[in-house]
Amino acid sequence: MSVVVDEDLTRRGRLKLLEQDAPPHGHVATVEDVTRDLTSGEGAPAAAASDGLEKRFVDHGEIARGGMGVVHRVLERSLNRVVALKVLKPDKATSPGARKRFIAEAQITGQLEHPYIVPVYELGVDDDGQTFFTMKLLEGRTLEKAIEDRRPAVDDAALRDAVDVILKVADALSFAHSRGVIHRDLKPSNVMVGDHGEVTLMDWGIARVPEPAARPALAPGDKRTTSLTSFGPERMGTVLGTYAYMSPEQARGAINEMSPRTDVFGLGAVLFRVVSGRAPIEGTSSLDALARAATCQLTDVQGAVVGQLRQALLEVALQAMRKDANERFSSVAAMRKAIEGVLRGGQRFPQIRFRAGATILTEGSVGAEAYIIRSGECVVYRTVDGQRVSLQQIGSGAVCGETAVFTGQPRNASVEAAIDVELYVVAGRILESELGLDTWLGEFIRSLGARSTELVHRSAALAVELQRAQVQRTAALRLLGSASVPLADVARAAGVDVACARELLASEPTFVVVGDAAHCA
Repeated sequence: MSVVVDEDLTRRGRLKLLEQDAPPHGHVATVEDVTRDLTSGEGAPAAAASDGLEKRFVDHGEIARGGMGVVHRVLERSLNRVVALKVLKPDKATSPGARKRFIAEAQITGQLEHPYIVPVYELGVDDDGQTFFTMKLLEGRTLEKAIEDRRPAVDDAALRDAVDVILKVADALSFAHSRGVIHRDLKPSNVMVGDHGEVTLMDWGIARVPEPAARPALAPGDKRTTSLTSFGPERMGTVLGTYAYMSPEQARGAINEMSPRTDVFGLGAVLFRVVSGRAPIEGTSSLDALARAATCQLTDVQGAVVGQLRQALLEVALQAMRKDANERFSSVAAMRKAIEGVLRGGQRFPQIRFRAGATILTEGSVGAEAYIIRSGECVVYRTVDGQRVSLQQIGSGAVCGETAVFTGQPRNASVEAAIDVELYVVAGRILESELGLDTWLGEFIRSLGARSTELVHRSAALAVELQRAQVQRTAALRLLGSASVPLADVARAAGVDVACARELLASEPTFVVVGDAAHCA
């Protein structure tokens, strides 16, 4: 079956479903159409409407229950495979609104084909009029259960695993948003983590399609585009979602304000739960929690979040959960990028400023931290035989001081601010944690650091010899037509200071230094 957009119907949030062998105008299928067809048997899939569920499936028991539906683990007899079967709860089965939303969930989920979104196999109704849909059975545990079991708020390995799950959820959301779908019920219990690392974003039961979003062409050269169906209009003031993770616009029932940034808030709420161990919205009752959600009164965890990585991730979560949607990340993709930046070590490190000429690092001192230049320029130099030898000039984004941290040896060079500079201070313990210096990898890093130190020493010695040769050559050339040459002229031409020129010429028997001038011996 292929799907094509009809522009007039698209404005009303409908799909034109065309069977491959159907006439060009096909059959228009809306949620209302499917609801009517499944209920009456007209147009329903033959397999779904011809038998009772007990004839087609072997029930292995209930595995989950939500506000609207119940999920069973079943064996599908015809294909001899185990799947998940979702049916409406008995108290919802006679509600037209519940049935419409149930069907909309199946349609929306079925059309979002993505590795991190559960595949839907079939939507139908049995002989008893019970609406159901089947989907891939997910083995594993929810992110909520993983948080309870592994406590990422205090366990570093668990934290990284949980954040990796959130990044995959972000991918699923970005895909859904590209199709015009907003999930609106993001929470750890709606994320399944498989036994082998699979991640699935579940429960699209209250997803919203504010307006159909065109997808790429069906085939190269095909100008037709596909679009998702809309559930239909919702009344202002309708509150849908989970209070503990709900955005302010959801809590107010402000349907017209909901957008992909509503899911940015929800993903931030999940990240908040991971790094702090607590739900972002807590209340003494449901009404209290709803009121707090509407005004964005978040749980205060600032003093309880331990560690620089968690604190940096909490800042990302808090930005995602701003009360004003315009102050949140512009998209889930932007939030994902911020999380990745933190994981790469781009967390908000302390900053320090130095005036031009100030010494930042001193050769021979013990290194407890490294620095990243935020702005400005620095000169790296060594002192060889009493002479200052410049090794390089470094600027914004460059790193200094890391070798001493890696090797545990004294610093092999000094660093001075060439102009006013701002630096990020990276504590040695963070480098050790991020790079695994207490593991076998640390041995490689320390070995590379030791080699780097040796090269610095060699390059400094070579630089001294180069300076010596340059000063002597300059002096010799100047003395070709003169009995003496001012040391200041030699120093300026050789790119060294006067004291350095004096010492280098005095050490060479060819020259004699008298006062502020050099002479041939």
